[in-house]
Amino acid sequence: MTRRMELVAFAKRTGAYLLEDNFESEFNYEAPPTSSLFELAPECVLSVGTFSKVLFPSVRLGYIVAPRQLVASLCTQKR
Repeated sequence: MTRRMELVAFAKRTGAYLLEDNFESEFNYEAPPTSSLFELAPECVLSVGTFSKVLFPSVRLGYIVAPRQLVASLCTQKR
């Protein structure tokens, strides 16, 4: 948890954004779940994830959870 807090402090201090990949975060059965970076600092973390492992492997559907101020910019960045 200390490393996570250091990353959050760095992002807040420098105005940077952190990108968190939540790949397989739902499948941790051996230890209590750790807080995501997005939970710790939603204003400076972009969290990406996928539904392909839990719902439809052939669909390859992903998502981004981002700070509100970045949503419009992200929506214009399509492939």
